[in-house]
Amino acid sequence: RLDCIMEVDPDQSYDDLIDLKRELIIMGERYINNKKYGDARELYKRLLSHELFANDYYPYKRLSFIYRKDGQFEEDEMILTEFFKSGIYCDDKQLAWFKNRFKLLGRMEVFDSSKMYDLENEFYSKGARNQALSDTSVPIANKINLNYHATKKILS
Repeated sequence: RLDCIMEVDPDQSYDDLIDLKRELIIMGERYINNKKYGDARELYKRLLSHELFANDYYPYKRLSFIYRKDGQFEEDEMILTEFFKSGIYCDDKQLAWFKNRFKLLGRMEVFDSSKMYDLENEFYSKGARNQALSDTSVPIANKINLNYHATKKILS
């Protein structure tokens, strides 16, 4: 099922692409809600390179969440570091979320807080400049209304 849903047809309409992204988001949330962290981890790792999430910080946040739930703090540090180096834009609120995750890891002595300055500089030299890309090719996950999907299925 996952392989089928991951495919993007170049002839799909914009609305169909949004529906596909919404379905992938809901699938991941179901895995998490059912404590299927392995399945969720696999999905979100694949979403890191999925074209609908190319300019979206969402899979990085969800992987960080799962790694923390599983007590995989070194992996959490790696995915957060990867985000800061990715060139993906996020607003100040989301940036604070990522930085707070590093602070937590620093308190746990998993992350060397002296690296934070370099990571922030990397974000500001790459990701902060890519704000115009954040909603391409479809809106970022935080802007997609998940209730629309449920409503659409009920009406079908």
